[in-house]
Amino acid sequence: MNTLVATCVAEEGLDIGAVDLIVSYDCLASPIRMIQRFGRTGRAGVGKVIALIQRGEEQKKFKASQTQSKAIMKSLKE
Repeated sequence: MNTLVATCVAEEGLDIGAVDLIVSYDCLASPIRMIQRFGRTGRAGVGKVIALIQRGEEQKKFKASQTQSKAIMKSLKE
């Protein structure tokens, strides 16, 4: 199994064709960054995303970003 540990360069600048698992250890307050990061998985098959977030303020930011991401994706499909 190959493993890549990367900074935000992997979500913005690298074209990584096949990603099966993403483990995110920081809160993504930006919906665009969330789409970029989580969109890396599942291109070549089924993928999984695990987000490690702390309860409280970080959890609220994550949920807000998730809601905004869904709205962006919906508007792109229209």
